[in-house]
Amino acid sequence: MADKENEILMRTTRRGQIKAQITKFQTYVSSLADNDNLTQLKLRKEKIEQCWEEFNLIQNGLEALIDSAEQRQYRDDFENAYFSVLAEAEDKLSVQKYANKQPGAEIENISIPSQSTVSAPLIKMRPLEIPTFTGNFEEWSTFQDLFNSMVHLNSNIAEVQKFVYLRMYLSGEALGMVQNLATNAANYTVAWTMITTRYNNRRILIQSHTKAIYELEPIYKESGWRLRALTNNLNMHMQALKAQGHDPEGWGALLLHIILIKLDPSTMRKWESIATKDELPSIADLVKFLQERCQILEAVENTKNLSSRYNQQSRTSGRNQIEKNVQNSKKINSFVVTNQMQCYMCKQPHPIYGCKEFLSLSTAERVKQVDKLKLCRNCLKNGHTDIDSGSQSNFLTETIVQRLGKKKIKINKSIVGINEVINQASYQIKAAVQSRINTFSVNMDFLILPKITGMLPTKHINKSDWSIPSNIRLADPTFSKPGKIDMLIGADTYWELMRAGNFRLYDGGPFLQNTALGWVISGSVPECESDVESIACCVASDYDYMNIDERIEAFWKIEDCSDNVIDITSEDEICRKHFNDNVANDYRGKYIVKLPFKNNVESLGESYTTALRRFLSLERRLMKNPQRYDQYKQFMNEYEQLNHMEIVPNEIDKPVKSYYLPHTYVINESSRTTKLRVVFDGSCKTDSGLSLNDVLYKGPVLQDDLILIVIRFRTHRYAFSADIKKMYRQIWVDSNDRDYQRILWRDKINEPIKTYRLCTVTYGTVPASFLSVACLQLSASGSDVPSDISQIILNDFCVDDCLTGAASIPQAIDLRDGLIRHLNNNGFELDKWTSNNSNLLKNIPNPNENSIYSLDMSDKVIKTLGLFWDAVTDCFVYKVHLPEHNNRITKRYILSNIARLFDPLGLLGPVIVVAKLLMQLLWKQKINWDDDLSIEIKNKWINYINDLKK
Repeated sequence: MADKENEILMRTTRRGQIKAQITKFQTYVSSLADNDNLTQLKLRKEKIEQCWEEFNLIQNGLEALIDSAEQRQYRDDFENAYFSVLAEAEDKLSVQKYANKQPGAEIENISIPSQSTVSAPLIKMRPLEIPTFTGNFEEWSTFQDLFNSMVHLNSNIAEVQKFVYLRMYLSGEALGMVQNLATNAANYTVAWTMITTRYNNRRILIQSHTKAIYELEPIYKESGWRLRALTNNLNMHMQALKAQGHDPEGWGALLLHIILIKLDPSTMRKWESIATKDELPSIADLVKFLQERCQILEAVENTKNLSSRYNQQSRTSGRNQIEKNVQNSKKINSFVVTNQMQCYMCKQPHPIYGCKEFLSLSTAERVKQVDKLKLCRNCLKNGHTDIDSGSQSNFLTETIVQRLGKKKIKINKSIVGINEVINQASYQIKAAVQSRINTFSVNMDFLILPKITGMLPTKHINKSDWSIPSNIRLADPTFSKPGKIDMLIGADTYWELMRAGNFRLYDGGPFLQNTALGWVISGSVPECESDVESIACCVASDYDYMNIDERIEAFWKIEDCSDNVIDITSEDEICRKHFNDNVANDYRGKYIVKLPFKNNVESLGESYTTALRRFLSLERRLMKNPQRYDQYKQFMNEYEQLNHMEIVPNEIDKPVKSYYLPHTYVINESSRTTKLRVVFDGSCKTDSGLSLNDVLYKGPVLQDDLILIVIRFRTHRYAFSADIKKMYRQIWVDSNDRDYQRILWRDKINEPIKTYRLCTVTYGTVPASFLSVACLQLSASGSDVPSDISQIILNDFCVDDCLTGAASIPQAIDLRDGLIRHLNNNGFELDKWTSNNSNLLKNIPNPNENSIYSLDMSDKVIKTLGLFWDAVTDCFVYKVHLPEHNNRITKRYILSNIARLFDPLGLLGPVIVVAKLLMQLLWKQKINWDDDLSIEIKNKWINYINDLKK
């Protein structure tokens, strides 16, 4: 940590020195007169040009150490200042050179001193008349046409300057796609390709403009300027659709109806009075009528304005403000009307949106000016904030958002609740909610709050006497237990969830209601005596990491021996049938499977852009650590050499449907084989909001719980263990599905980026575990497989780990050899053998040199006590992972460490009970989570930890 801080300090200091040189040079250039001798300017300019390479290296290092928006903004500010001052200096040098040249002589070209390999004249970075592109598909065609003509196809602009222009005129999501790329000539092509690939999506462009026509703002009262806005927007979207080869005039009556219902009653009556009675008018006729109607209404309104201009200004200001708030009523519940008009910028009696000084600014300068004046970006007024009624929005807790790892969007909203209690929401995210029992999925916007409500239900509900029909699948099978509410769905989505079907469980009891997420239970429960009447809000979610409450719950459940009934859902049944119908073998006996797609696979969007951005980021990170980079290359080279991935030739077009998997690495220093492992992200969202995992079935759990496997393992006198080498990658994915497993990779930084397809079951895709285990168990079903071998494959494997044995050495050797032989028939090779008898390790490849075998392979929680098998002594042992010393011992600190105790077999009862008694003592004293504890409790904890060391 100290080394990292020192590195950041050194780089930051040097970067500041370079920035100071640029500032000093800027001051010098600005002070020069046109007739000054510019020899010194040329020498200084050459010196400054050397700063670029050094700054780029320093900034790249800082961004690798501190990945933040602040660092990226610093790069943007430096680049703007650097190229601006160089352009100004070059202008002054060019003027003098031109004056000193003789007639007919050529003007010398000055090359840009950058990483660019293209030599081109350096021109001044002047502002262009290009609208800023925010990522809205409706704006793309206009932006692309202007940027192509003015920048991209302009041979007089160097590539690196094109990149600077591109950044200048991008914002929002579009800017976020390229802001991590270093500003050089090579990356301009990469950036422009990323942008065009993302937004040159004909299907989405057509959908976007079609939706915009459908959602044109209705007009409720006769208004010339509103009708003009509707007509202009209609024409714009129609022209955009025509440019995509989709003429909306062919919609006929449908488009006529969509437009006519947007018109005010007066305009509608005028149209009906002139429309042909027995023939369907054309779209062109309607557009012509609207344009003429606009001219009439605008002429009438202008005449009225001439008679009372000053008084009308005040009323118009108030009216416009009210109308803007009505249009955004979903977001804003309050507004301000002022009677005395005064421009916030020049203090003259007109609104700021009519100020010539304000309108002369560029878009970026206007935004800065609005922020400086502390005005609302929406209505250009001050003195109000967005108010959002709680019933109108969806909410997620901060805890869930952190687990999702999704990017948050900065907002400023006040949420009004019961009794007008106001809370503030500073962020929101977009996320998809999917049912756990069927294919229903919906995308929603969520406001983020630290906490939504308390535990619901407020106490445990005894449902033992309830008669819930067996054919009903509950959205939350654990609804009767108090739990945290991490999601609140608003009224907009509520009715989408409701389905036909509801009934009361018994007289005076709660209701069962059918929803898209499953059946939910709500209402009063007379048997539960509680001062608080509450409604159970149920959300079913799966997450990889536990918080402290879940850890404590799991800790108390360790000794629970109740039957673990696996709930097989309809999706599980579909997935299993899909596997059985499509599994096959190749000529060597290896299995070939198809990916179990859901019906919504067609909704999968574009993923190449995100995969490319993440690959470039990964590549920069690996370049900072050559050792890691070499390990990564070795892993990928092995992947290719084993034919587990295949290159996609450049001449093959992108298929209609494909998915690009981003990839990264995980480190396991304790592994004796592969310390670095590449993992793939099948949960990365496409531009449609869905990921590959969202459109795949997960599949059911097919193997017994680890505890049952371990108990059976202890019954054998002679025991052995092994695992299947690269189990997932021994199973081929059908060639027709491999385009959904595309990745980007190159072995050397100077090579072009290549596209590969992963040919095997891939870690990081949601059905990988099911497909692998299903194939393993299928290998036990052959008629030539002995029953004892079949039983081991079906009952003694935990994913790819085998834990089994026999009553005698000859029997154990027969089982060992039988497993090797029959699993090899289907491409499964057993590896890392361990046994409590050395005879079982003879004549086998690659025995495990470490006699300690971990039995924690299925639990993701870091444990204080970890269960292991010592093959030499044939005993279960516990490795103690003691917490780091903490001078401040709190309730939170103690409970979080107690909850990591892992003793599934109950062998450490006398040790565990001490922890439980200490936990009870903490609850009895009603101590807050982060309060300092008494000396008595601290000493009990310290003594307990010291005892564990023994």
